Amino acid sequence: MVVQSGARQGARLVIHQRRRRPAFSHDLRSGISPRHPLLLFSSTPFFYPRFQSPENLAKSRGVILSQKLIFVLENDPARIEAMKAALALHELESVSMFIDNSPDAVVWLSRNLPRCGLISLDHDLGGEQIRDGRMFDPGTGRDIACYLAERSPVCQVIIHTDNFFIRPRMQNILDSGNWTHTYVSPGNSVAWVCDDWLPKVLNLFGSDGA
Repeated sequence: MVVQSGARQGARLVIHQRRRRPAFSHDLRSGISPRHPLLLFSSTPFFYPRFQSPENLAKSRGVILSQKLIFVLENDPARIEAMKAALALHELESVSMFIDNSPDAVVWLSRNLPRCGLISLDHDLGGEQIRDGRMFDPGTGRDIACYLAERSPVCQVIIHTDNFFIRPRMQNILDSGNWTHTYVSPGNSVAWVCDDWLPKVLNLFGSDGA
């Protein structure tokens, strides 16, 4: 677009060329809006709006890049919705990350574990599924417990699985790595999210994991 200014140099009218920036609505790699708050914690390269540094973009949303994160391993849509709603009541949804399978969780934790202020793990993540045209094994919460046990504790862990047979095994694995942990027993409805899980989140978030 050509914009005419009122300034003149001699008899010539000064004309400035204003270039249109290419419109974009999402990161071409991830398919997620670049303004999505979770991308503040992603290492995947993406573009920011003009004149918006990551720091300024975070401040405009009330998020500090050095702030601790809440990581949740969960695959049940009803539970995820209830957890996000509960966290939003305390303005914590924007610093939470939900992943529904252990392979993707390992990738994310490998980049962000030092910044975690709390980790919450389910165990049963469903059976094999088709993803990108191939069979995909979502793994289990025990995979993440093993991953954590091989690393120094950075925060506390909540185990929120209703698999009472596996839960002690996850606890033993975390104990072997000196991770401090507790558990929540899910009920048939999602009422336990606000009644039991959220109070533990608020109490433990940001505390030392050793």
